[in-house]
Amino acid sequence: MSYKLFTGIFLVMLTGALRPGYAQEQAEAPAPHKKVSLEKASLFTADSQQAKISSITVLSAVWDTARIGFLQTGLFNNKVEAVPDKEMGGYLQEYVNNTFGGMFVPGKPRLI
Repeated sequence: MSYKLFTGIFLVMLTGALRPGYAQEQAEAPAPHKKVSLEKASLFTADSQQAKISSITVLSAVWDTARIGFLQTGLFNNKVEAVPDKEMGGYLQEYVNNTFGGMFVPGKPRLI
C-alpha cells in the first residue's frame, strides 16, 4: 500500500516539475496606450435606405470595454494598446450618430 502511495506521489511531483512553461504564464510588461479618436465619416441619407428609423442606440455587450484592441507597430511588431478617447459606450454612440445621423426620420421605430 505504501509503495503505491509513494509511487503515486512521486509521479505527481515529477509531472508537476516537468510541466512546460507557457508564454501566457510569463509576466508581460504593460503595453503603451494610444488614444484613438473618430474621424468624420461620410454620412448616409434617409433616401439611401428602405426601412426608416428614428435613432440607433448602442449597447455594449462585450466583456472588456477598457480598450478597443491591440495594434502591432514598427519593424519588430511592437504591441500598442488602442483605447478610446472617452467611455466605450459614448465612443460607439458618437460614431453611430455621426455616421448614420443623416438618415434618421422622426416618429419611426428605434434600433438598439
